[in-house]
Amino acid sequence: MSSGPFVGAIAVLDRARGGGRGGQARAAGRSQRGPFAPSPFHHTALARIKAAVAHFPAYATPRKVLLTLEPWTVDAGLMTPTLKLKRQAIEDAFAVEIAALYAR
Repeated sequence: MSSGPFVGAIAVLDRARGGGRGGQARAAGRSQRGPFAPSPFHHTALARIKAAVAHFPAYATPRKVLLTLEPWTVDAGLMTPTLKLKRQAIEDAFAVEIAALYAR
């Protein structure tokens, strides 16, 4: 995601591995999809992303992350049948959330 003054990332939390901690995201007044308020999940996700791209130049390292519980699937139109990401479809589906991420 690079439509703003810095690089951002979108990450899908895996509910089966504790993403969202059951109903905690909804209990905190957050939707299943959308820009969650900064939380320990954000700090952990961003730290893991930064570790994964440690060899990238600083300008290419994501500075903010958008977390979602919405799976990216072929049925949702966000992946091809060969499991490649449909970047434009993802940008379109998360346009409001991406704009909010860069507005903060």
